[in-house]
Amino acid sequence: MDGRTANGPACLSRLIPPPPPSQYLSTSRCLDEPVWVSCGQKALACLLVAALVFGSPAIAQNSNCNNATPGDPIHCEEGASSTDPITIDVDGIDITTGVVNQIQNTGEPGVQALHQGNGNIDIDISGTTTTSTITTTGDSPGDAISALHTGTTGAITITVEDTEIKTTGNNTKGIDAQNRAVGNVEADLTDVTINTHGRGATGLEVKQQNAGTSISHAILTADRVTVTTRGEIARGLRATREVGPGDVRMTISNSKITTEHTGDDSYGIYGYKAGSEGDGSIDIDLTGGSTTTKGTLAFGVIAWHQESQGDHDVTGDITIDLLRHAVRTEGTGDAVGVRDDDATYSYGIYARHHNSGNININLGEGSSVTTLGHNSHGIVAYHFGTADTRAIDITVGGPVTVSGTGAQGVRVGNVGSGGPERMAALDDEGYRRQTVRVDSSISSKGPGIYLVNGGRVVIGPQGSIASDSGIAILATGTVPEDRSDSNNIVAAIPPKLRVDMDLDGRQVSQVIGDNWIINDGGGTTLVVNGVKLHDATTGVVPGASAPNGAFEVRAQANDVRIREEGVRVLDRTDPDPANWVVSDPVAGVIADRDFSAVDFGEARLMFMEEYAPRSALYEALPDVLLRLQQRDAVRAPLSRPERSQWVRVTGRTGSQDFKRSTVGVEYDTDYFEIEAGKHVLLDNGLDAWVALYYLDGTAEVSSPMKGGDIDMQGLGLSLELCRGCESGDWYASGRLALARYDLDLSSDERGRLKSGVKATAWGLRLEAGRRLQRWNMQLTPRIRLTHANMSVDRFTDTAKARVSYSDEGRSAVALGVMAESASPATESGPSLWGSLDFEHRLGDGQTTARVSGERLTARSETDSLLLGVGGIWRRGDLEIHASLSAREELGSGGEEYGATFSLDLQF
Repeated sequence: MDGRTANGPACLSRLIPPPPPSQYLSTSRCLDEPVWVSCGQKALACLLVAALVFGSPAIAQNSNCNNATPGDPIHCEEGASSTDPITIDVDGIDITTGVVNQIQNTGEPGVQALHQGNGNIDIDISGTTTTSTITTTGDSPGDAISALHTGTTGAITITVEDTEIKTTGNNTKGIDAQNRAVGNVEADLTDVTINTHGRGATGLEVKQQNAGTSISHAILTADRVTVTTRGEIARGLRATREVGPGDVRMTISNSKITTEHTGDDSYGIYGYKAGSEGDGSIDIDLTGGSTTTKGTLAFGVIAWHQESQGDHDVTGDITIDLLRHAVRTEGTGDAVGVRDDDATYSYGIYARHHNSGNININLGEGSSVTTLGHNSHGIVAYHFGTADTRAIDITVGGPVTVSGTGAQGVRVGNVGSGGPERMAALDDEGYRRQTVRVDSSISSKGPGIYLVNGGRVVIGPQGSIASDSGIAILATGTVPEDRSDSNNIVAAIPPKLRVDMDLDGRQVSQVIGDNWIINDGGGTTLVVNGVKLHDATTGVVPGASAPNGAFEVRAQANDVRIREEGVRVLDRTDPDPANWVVSDPVAGVIADRDFSAVDFGEARLMFMEEYAPRSALYEALPDVLLRLQQRDAVRAPLSRPERSQWVRVTGRTGSQDFKRSTVGVEYDTDYFEIEAGKHVLLDNGLDAWVALYYLDGTAEVSSPMKGGDIDMQGLGLSLELCRGCESGDWYASGRLALARYDLDLSSDERGRLKSGVKATAWGLRLEAGRRLQRWNMQLTPRIRLTHANMSVDRFTDTAKARVSYSDEGRSAVALGVMAESASPATESGPSLWGSLDFEHRLGDGQTTARVSGERLTARSETDSLLLGVGGIWRRGDLEIHASLSAREELGSGGEEYGATFSLDLQF
């Protein structure tokens, strides 16, 4: 019959075909791993194994213990009375062994150490200039490296570097370290390649079996290790602590573990703590690399804290951490038909706990889980313990993709014939202590998250769930009423679910797609961005509104009436969610309420997702700043050279609408500006004007979702040069202006959103024209080109919306004419002027704001008429300017009006 290695002889393990996990994994207490046996077979199997193991002859020490003969196997032994250590320290070895028993096809170990007394075993194999190689042929005990301690005290330490290992034979191991003495068993591998081929073959196993009360650990450390196992019941890396107290610790980095077989079980990385009187935890830490398995029971990473024997209260946690590690499993049960129900149960990550302690699984950044096969779930956690504090905590920080029929992304617990089982305890609020945090994507055929009797789901800003089943989250299984004690009847416990969503500016449909959040018979609490919108007990929270970037999520309909009606999925037996039977909205449905993304997208149901008032502010802001920088399109004639200093005050008001806007925004502006400047006459008839100006104003923004205010304070500097402005028929001028703004943003509903937002704007104006003398007037046809550019510092407001802008630019060309009553500059008295221009904006005029991932755009009209009128009064060294200006957009109805008063002085 087939067996598995147990210190050389075979442990009779697979006595019957294994039942699926849903029927519970029965195990034997043989010297090797837990095995599939019935209760009657278990005792017989262990007796047979004990007779085989303890009746076997001792390993004979050979003359090559110190590697005196290169190429020969190394076998070392210390007897029961020895207190000496066994030390094997070699490098650059090349050992090949063959079959030593032709009848039984048994092989010979390449490197072997047996200690029956008190002393350590230390094996150190490395490659220097030449890689060490160990190759064995034949069944067990044909391990490449084997260490066994059967004495009282002593640790086993195996260090292997720069080595290639290959075994061919049933039940062989690349490296096998078993310690029954007090002391740790530890393997440390670096740059090692292990290939095994044979039924029950294992890449590496470290096992601690001391039955005393002393703490002893099983420790495996691997870096840049490649393990490939081929054959039925294949294992990659395994660490076990049996009988006594102690931990299982596996730290594996930058390694590739592959099991290749389609017809039977294969586990990639396996941490096992046998239930007994000994406390201890299982800690598996994977960084970099990958694990790939294939078979009918092909777990990628498995941690099993087995049930304790007798009345012992055993405790210890299961912790599995992955960082930049890819797990892929493929279940093949459908192909070979091994199981009656064609279920494969080839889980990506599987944690199974039977005692006191918690389960913690963290699929970290850069990691992934991919499973293929019927019922091959991504992450599975089962807790069979009874402690009131037992908890399950799962974090999905990398994508989980499961493509098999019925496969679930994350599964916690099971619903059996007696009701919910394998789940965490209840907390003080009535929720199961089982939490799934989704910080990446889950894509599955079955429910994305399956929680027995409820619990908590927290969807982070990068989290999303997609499911072909139509169910994103399923809380199911009611604990039945307990009438076993007529004096203390325990009421039934329906599933209680809480779902927290950090939308981070996304809409709910982007988080759960078209899927449902379903609670089979219990109450559901929904919290969006920290705001509770629905309570499991009381229903809709009146007036609740969750800020969400550019959006608000509200528990109200268009008529602002709180709706407490709900719907339930009455029948979802049809595989197509479109054919489910869903109830009509019914008043008072709270505990049995089911939710879908539609509830958030359409106000006629329960929740509204609409643009927040602040989104109008953020969409309008770039247009406001660009218009400020192009505000002087209408200007009075330039100052006469003999008036060299001036002070100018301007007040403006206007309104702006848009041709197209995401939020339907419009705004009104009011601001005043004070400017002081100096005129300088340069050589060759070139005039220069330098000015410093201060601006203070407000833009009142509105939209169908309300709006708010943008308060602006700006300080700017301008320089203008002109040739021919004071004499000659032709003139050409250029003006450059730079301004720095402080912005305060306030919402109509939330008050101050952000203070002191910094913005920078600059503008360029080029103009050319020709003066024509007509009658008592001077006509000046002209052409003008303007450009404005603005940039705004990114910021996060009080509603935690992240706001950013790309640098925005806007250019325009204008054609027009200015008329001025002719009067010599030296004469006192008034003169009048007027101007009319047609301006066309180049490009589409669209501005963009990005708010927590949402893109808000606004496009204004491109054509405008500009009108200006004014007068100049001179007396001596004083010159007074007064003017009115207007801008009328053609199409949208945008308009702006300004009034300017200026004093020009000669000092």
